[in-house]
Amino acid sequence: MTDQDLGGLTLSPGVYCFSSSAQLTGNLVLDAQGDTNGVWVFLMGSTLKTASSSSVTYINSGSVPVCNVFWNVGSSATLGTNTEFIGNILALASITMNTNANLAGRAVARTGAVTLDDNTITPVFCAAQPTETPTSEPPTETPTSELPTETPTSTATTEAPTATTGAPTATTGAPTATAEAP
Repeated sequence: MTDQDLGGLTLSPGVYCFSSSAQLTGNLVLDAQGDTNGVWVFLMGSTLKTASSSSVTYINSGSVPVCNVFWNVGSSATLGTNTEFIGNILALASITMNTNANLAGRAVARTGAVTLDDNTITPVFCAAQPTETPTSEPPTETPTSELPTETPTSTATTEAPTATTGAPTATTGAPTATAEAP
């Protein structure tokens, strides 16, 4: 998708690669097509830039798919003024969110700063999706194990030191050991 503006596109879940930079001018629609587990991954070799008042929206998912949208940026990402964006921006270098750019998701810069200017970042708490557990017949025999029935024939006890507040003190009495005859 190199050199193609994301604005005006409607994309289904999938992986979208840009050998260099990605640009968003206008609205990008993410269409889950009824799949509540749909995932979008955008891989940019270098930069991600949005024009002012751009947006990323979603349809047909039943819920906001923020946990399932990933923007992997090879260097830096810049969200233009008044941009409405969703997903997890993972940039190698830096992320700049210009005035009133808002993000539903996370902004993570590995080696540089995340720069904010009167922005709102709505954090998303992504819970693990339950998976189906295969059912199987229970075993017909229950394995048993025998526990040792012998008891120890000797024990050792020690007197624990005590601590108090104030001046340091020492405990008296040496630790003792007792043993039972076999």
